[in-house]
Amino acid sequence: MRFDGSVNQYDTGTAVNRPDRVAEYESWVLLMHRAFIQAYGNLGSSSNTYTLHNATGGPVRAKYYGSFDYNSKVALVNAINASKPVVTGVEDANLFGATNHAFAVVGARGDFFSSLEILVYNPWGKDGQGYGFQPRDGRDDGFIWLTWSEFTSVMDGFWVRQ
Repeated sequence: MRFDGSVNQYDTGTAVNRPDRVAEYESWVLLMHRAFIQAYGNLGSSSNTYTLHNATGGPVRAKYYGSFDYNSKVALVNAINASKPVVTGVEDANLFGATNHAFAVVGARGDFFSSLEILVYNPWGKDGQGYGFQPRDGRDDGFIWLTWSEFTSVMDGFWVRQ
C-alpha cells in the first residue's frame, strides 16, 4: 500500500486537506487505535479489562457499578477524590455522537445532593462529532461536564480500579 499524501474528503479519519473538519493532532490517535485493533481485535471499548489495562498498563482489578444508586454515587466521588482510575462508557446510548465508547471520569463538582456534575474525558480529544456539533464550553478538547442526571441517563455504569 502506498500513501500519496492526500485524503479523500469523505474519509472519516484525519483530514490533511480539510483542517476545518479534524485537527491534525488526532492522526496519531487514529493510527494507534487502528494498529491496536489490528493486533488485538476489538474487545469492546467500554470493557473494564480492555480500557483500564490499556490506560494504566497494570493488572486490572476493578469494581463495576451498574446502577446509579446512592452507594454508587458515593463510590464514584470517593474514587475521583482518591485519584483512582475510573472508566465509564456509552453502549447503546449516544453522547454527542459517540456510541460504544469509553470515557475517563476525571472530576466532580457541585453539591452532592442537588447539583453534582461529573467531568468525563474523551480519549479522542473531542467533545463530540456530527453535523453542526458545537461544544458546550466552546472548546472541543474532549473534556465534557455532565449533570448527574445526564451522566446516569447515558452511561452504562462505571468501573473503578481497585
